[in-house]
Amino acid sequence: MPTPIRIYRPQRTSPEDLEAILVGRESLLQEVLGRLQHWTPGASRQHYLLIGPRGIGKTCLLVLLEHRIRRSETLRKKWAPVVFAEDAYKITSVADLLLEALHILAEQTADPELNRAYERLRFDGEESRVVDLSLDA
Repeated sequence: MPTPIRIYRPQRTSPEDLEAILVGRESLLQEVLGRLQHWTPGASRQHYLLIGPRGIGKTCLLVLLEHRIRRSETLRKKWAPVVFAEDAYKITSVADLLLEALHILAEQTADPELNRAYERLRFDGEESRVVDLSLDA
């Protein structure tokens, strides 16, 4: 039985189904993926801000980006998509954001070093230290 298409929850729809219903955004998807693929360490990074009313396809585009990065050996070597919960209310500072990213990466990769770094920093109250050490990890 096919997975249902979740109109306002594309993260709960299979990437294959999202690929099948993608309309009018392939060129944007290819532009972003191309920039990610050609980026070299030390070079400036391009930033994107997706703005639009509910249901226009912002999250769908991000889910497809994540899927294509994970599917591409070249992109996987350069990038690790970090997907935060939509209702991540505990993120209230840069330190919280980086710490949560570290936690997600530690879980995704099962890297013991990332997990140790997360465990060392999760209760550290010194924000600048958490930021610096999270980025180092």
